[in-house]
Amino acid sequence: MLSLVATYVFAVFLGPDPGLGLAIGAGVPAGLGWVASSFGINYLFSQRSLQLWLIDGGYHTLQFTLYGVILAFGTDLRAGNSLHSFTTLGQPRKAVCLDLSHRRPEGLFRRISTPLPKCA
Repeated sequence: MLSLVATYVFAVFLGPDPGLGLAIGAGVPAGLGWVASSFGINYLFSQRSLQLWLIDGGYHTLQFTLYGVILAFGTDLRAGNSLHSFTTLGQPRKAVCLDLSHRRPEGLFRRISTPLPKCA
């Protein structure tokens, strides 16, 4: 449950349409700079080992990086672009038709206000 809260707050922090670079560029510093450093303060006070801090801090750094990647891909797919568009550097993005109108989220993660593309 707390991971959902962290994901939601991070999605609000990233904004409605984060690119992949922004999402990764914000996920690593959030995990390393905020979470891991906060753990470090607590671990120093409780005299826990450096190895344990590296494991726990590294986990949360990876966690926030993956949150960013998922949020970037999710926004891009809802906008009608294919996953292939992330791997074709220097080429125009290829749009695909995704009929997800029956699965549009109306609750916690409604982050875009543009309608989904309609399939022909």
